[in-house]
Amino acid sequence: MYYKEVRRMVDHYAGVLDLSESLDVMDDAYGDVLAKVSAVEAVAKGRGLSQENTHLEETLIWVDGVLSDGRKKVAVHTHRVFFHRAKNPQSEISEGIRRVDGYIRDAEAMFARGGKAESQMGRIDEVELVFDARGYSEIKDHLRRRGSEVSERTGGRVAFKFLDELAPMPQERAVIRAKLNELAKKYDGAGLSKLIEGVIYSRYVGLLLELKTLEHYHKLGYKILQSGRELFDAEGLYISELDAVVLSPEGRVIVVEAKSARVGLPNEEILRDKVVYKLETYKKFQSQLDAMIGRKFDAVVFSMDVAIDPEAAAAGRLVERDIRKLKLIEFLRSKEKELSQKYGFPVSFLFLQSGPPNAALARRR
Repeated sequence: MYYKEVRRMVDHYAGVLDLSESLDVMDDAYGDVLAKVSAVEAVAKGRGLSQENTHLEETLIWVDGVLSDGRKKVAVHTHRVFFHRAKNPQSEISEGIRRVDGYIRDAEAMFARGGKAESQMGRIDEVELVFDARGYSEIKDHLRRRGSEVSERTGGRVAFKFLDELAPMPQERAVIRAKLNELAKKYDGAGLSKLIEGVIYSRYVGLLLELKTLEHYHKLGYKILQSGRELFDAEGLYISELDAVVLSPEGRVIVVEAKSARVGLPNEEILRDKVVYKLETYKKFQSQLDAMIGRKFDAVVFSMDVAIDPEAAAAGRLVERDIRKLKLIEFLRSKEKELSQKYGFPVSFLFLQSGPPNAALARRR
């Protein structure tokens, strides 16, 4: 359903909106999937595999798999280091290290004794974190150092492994897609197909929110100045990505950030990680941002989808999860004035239903 809706929008707006930079995100998703499935297949040899792609409630973490190694229960999770493509390799290295450090911090807390993983999945004897350093020895060396630190802190319970030592990843886009198609046919809706579906679905959710945001402004008569554009500093180091920059009929330039808020995280955490982090970046690099756009921006809008079924809301059939999301909307809107005063430019929130038609009904069924 998500794929068909993306294709419909691409075809519908061909020659009207340039969506190519937004669509590029899917090849990153295919690489992530291939890395995860390859890693789990490699570490699962000779060991029983169960609980594929388990979501830890109220987190953004999905555990790739749980292995039975004799009497030991081993959780496996793969992380493909993420960075934005850049002409300067140092940009990819520094961004990759910064992001993977955040992942390690979160993963260590999630898999700690008595943490969220064990509270949902039962006692876990060992944790194997598999990393794809994407060909950078500098990132791999950094991960080795961090792995030694984590292993020492956890008494060896958490261990780091590397994908290039288990199942080397191809780099060519066509080869990645071909191998992913082979895996989809191999598992055919069973076993590790949950990994394939989960990662691609998650990426489609974010992509469709970006496309629906562009459509929303286009229908209101705004001009789309930029979409999916990346901002680098004078040395070619990555600063931030702009989901969209739009020009209102009145001539106001608005930076729009599309952020999915479907997972029931605490309100303050959503504000900090999805909103404040971006606003700090925009404020710090405001002059560079203006130069990239070609003129001073006037406001920032966060376009969000909290995944409430509008028909259920209208009929008064909201469940507790939906009620919490309505409270999130109220919470974020209550912060608009405070954020605007703090950062020196108007900040507001736009809430969209970005899923394909009937997706909410299918999800509830």
